[in-house]
Amino acid sequence: MRSKVVAREWLYFLVCVFFGISILPPVLNHILGGPNDKISDFYKALVEPDLVPWAIVLAPYIGFQLVRSVIWAIRTLRAEGTGN
Repeated sequence: MRSKVVAREWLYFLVCVFFGISILPPVLNHILGGPNDKISDFYKALVEPDLVPWAIVLAPYIGFQLVRSVIWAIRTLRAEGTGN
């Protein structure tokens, strides 16, 4: 049972990081209207010790976990409210 949970969480992490590395930078560049060479600067900055690119890469995972924790809290509160 635990290995399924770990595998599922690892899959969530990998999908979110893939989204943050491959899809999010070009989308943000398009929305912000920057030139295409800024995307290559973003990928170069991932190698350097810069927190901003890594925050962008990890933002989908952090957001996903935040939504999951809010849903869990709501379900827990509803379950406790019906049990009283």
